[in-house]
Amino acid sequence: MNRSGRGWKRLAVLCFVGLLLAPTVAHGAAPQPFDMTLVGQNFNVAPGRQFRFVFALPDGAVRESVLSDRTAVVRVAIFPPLATRSDVRSFATSATDPTVRPIDQIDRRISDLERTAAGDFVSLFASTGRLNALNLEKDGIYPVVLSVVQKNAVVARLNTFVNYVDLRSKIEQLPISLMADINTPLALQPDGSIQIGDGIRTQLTNLIAVLSVGAAPMSLHIAPELLDGLGRSSNPADIALLAQLEPLLAVHELLTNTFVSFDPSSASRSLMKSEFAEQLESGRAVLDAHNREGVISENVWFSRSLVDDDGMKLLGESGIQSVVFTPQAAASIGTLDSYLKPYKSVVGNSLAIRVSDPGFAKTLSGLYRNPVQQSFALAAEIVAQQQEIILAGGKPNERQLLLSSTSGALPDRTIMVPLLLALARAPQLNMVGLSAASLAEESTTAVVLPRTTRVDLAATKDVIAKLRSEVQSTSTMLPPDATQHVLWKSSLLATSADTLDADEFARYVKGLRGQLRTLRLMVSVPDSLTFTLGSKLSDLRLQVRNESAVSLSVKVELASAKLQFPQGPQIVTIAPNSAVDVVVPVQARANGSFPLNVILTTPDGLTQVGQPTRLTARVSALAGLGQVATGAAILILMSWWIAHWRARKRAQAVRKHPALQ
Repeated sequence: MNRSGRGWKRLAVLCFVGLLLAPTVAHGAAPQPFDMTLVGQNFNVAPGRQFRFVFALPDGAVRESVLSDRTAVVRVAIFPPLATRSDVRSFATSATDPTVRPIDQIDRRISDLERTAAGDFVSLFASTGRLNALNLEKDGIYPVVLSVVQKNAVVARLNTFVNYVDLRSKIEQLPISLMADINTPLALQPDGSIQIGDGIRTQLTNLIAVLSVGAAPMSLHIAPELLDGLGRSSNPADIALLAQLEPLLAVHELLTNTFVSFDPSSASRSLMKSEFAEQLESGRAVLDAHNREGVISENVWFSRSLVDDDGMKLLGESGIQSVVFTPQAAASIGTLDSYLKPYKSVVGNSLAIRVSDPGFAKTLSGLYRNPVQQSFALAAEIVAQQQEIILAGGKPNERQLLLSSTSGALPDRTIMVPLLLALARAPQLNMVGLSAASLAEESTTAVVLPRTTRVDLAATKDVIAKLRSEVQSTSTMLPPDATQHVLWKSSLLATSADTLDADEFARYVKGLRGQLRTLRLMVSVPDSLTFTLGSKLSDLRLQVRNESAVSLSVKVELASAKLQFPQGPQIVTIAPNSAVDVVVPVQARANGSFPLNVILTTPDGLTQVGQPTRLTARVSALAGLGQVATGAAILILMSWWIAHWRARKRAQAVRKHPALQ
C-alpha cells in the first residue's frame, strides 16, 4: 500500500509539472512565416499628413492566430531616400531586409489596429512631431518595409515606398502621358450583324473602371469600328457599356485612328492613299460621334506596329506631326539613348518619333502577384526619374515620359487604378496628353526605320476595288436616306482591315457580296407569261415587284429579235413590299410568237438585278381593225355568192317554163 501510494504521488507531480510546462512549450514554438499583401496606402505624403498602410493576411486562420498572439505587432520601418531608378527597382525586388539601418521605425500591436469591412488591417502613423510618428526631414522617395513580427521573429514582410514632399518646395514637373490601346476583333461580322464577344466586354469594363478614377487624363487609342459596333448593337449589355463609356471619353484624350487597322506603310507602297484617307476620315467621324464635347488629337498617330519611311510620308501628308510607338513596335529600331525626348527618321521626315519607355512597360506587362505593391514601386521609379534629370543638370519640363504596356494594351485595373492615383497626386509629375509633346526640330536625333513587311495590302487591292464598284452600283437602287448606305460602307471598310488573314478576308468579301445580292433579288417580274399584242403598234404592261422593306429603283429593259421598243429602257421606283405596272410601247416587225427577254439592272446599268426572265409575245397581223376588214370581205363574198345563186336559180326557172317548151 505504501509503495502504491508513493506511485500515485509521483504520477500526480509529473502531471502537475507537465501542465505547468505545456504553455511554456507552446508559447515558445517558432511561428510559421506567411505572406502579407498590400491592399492600399497613401503614396504621396506631405508634412503634417498621415502615413496610411492597409494590408491583408492570407486567410482567416492566420488572422485569428495573429490576433490571439499578444506579441504580434506590425512594424513600419522607413529607410533613407533613394535617388535613382535602379535603386528603387533593386529595393522593390529585394526579398531581404535592407543592409542600411532604418531612419525611423514604429511597432503597433496588431490587435489594436483598425479593420476594414473586408477584414484588412489599417495602420496609421503621423508624419511629423508626435508620438508614434515617422519623422522625415527632406523631400524624397523613401523605402518602407512593412512586416509582421511575432515573438521577436519576422513572419511576413513587404516592401513599398512613400513620396514625401513639402508642397512649399519649388518643384520642376516632369510631363508624363499614360497611353492605352483598346485592340479588339471586329465587331462587324461578314453578314453585316454586330457581335461583341465577352472578351471585348471584359476589356471595356476594365477601361471604364480605370477611366472612372478621374485622377488624370489618359491618351486612348480605340478602334472606331468597335465604338460603331457598340452604337449599332441591340444587346442591352453593349448599350449599357457605351452609355458608361461615352462621358468618360469626353474628359480624356482620344487619338486619331482609321476605322479599322490599315497599315500606312503598305498603303503608301500599294498606291492606296485614297483608301487610307477614307479609312482615316471615317474613323474620325465615328470618334467624333461618341466623344461628345471632347476633342480628338488629330496630329498624333499611335501605333502598335512599326511604321517605316513610306508610312511616315503618308502620315505626314495626312496631317500627322507625331508618331508614338509601343516598345513592341519599336523593337527593331534598337535601344534609344533616352525615352524622354523625340526622334525623327534619317530620311529627313519632319515627324517626331516617340517610344513608350520599355522598362516601365515591362513592369506593366508582367504578372501581378501583388498589383497594388507593384503600382507604388512603379510610381516611385517614375518620380526617381524626375530626380535623376535634375541631378544631371537637366530640366524635367523639357522632357516627356510615355507610359504604356509593352503591346500598348491597357493593364488590369488592379494595378492601373492605384498607379493613376499615385501619379496624379505626385507634385513632381504633370499628367498631360500626347498632343502636348514637343515636335521634331532640326537638331532632333535621327533614327533608322527598317522597312516593314507585316502586311501587303496590294494582295487584296483588286478584290476590294471590284467589291467597291459593286457596292456603289447596288447603292443606286436605294433612296438617299436608306440605312444600307452606311452599313455597306462600314462593311467595305471592315473588309479592308489588315488584321484579317486570307480565310477571314474571303469570308468578309463573300458576306458583303451576299448582302448586296440579297437586296438585288428583292426585285422581280412574273415569269412564264405570254403577251398578246393587238397590232403592230401597241403597249405592253409589265408588273415589277419589290419584296424589300425599302423603296428600290431599277432600270427595266426589254429585248426581242422581232420587236422594237421606241421608248428604250425605263427607270422605275417601286415602293416597299408592293408592285408597279410598267407600260412599254412595242412595235411589232412581224406576226407570230417571239421570245421576249426582260432585263432588270441597277439604275446605272452596271449590275444585274433579280433573275433573268424570258417571256413570250404573240403578234397577229389580223388583230384589231384587220378583223373588221376580214368580216366585211366575208360579207361581200357571201352577198355575191347569194346573188349569184339566186340569178342561177332564176335562169334555170325560165328555161323550164312551159311557155318555152
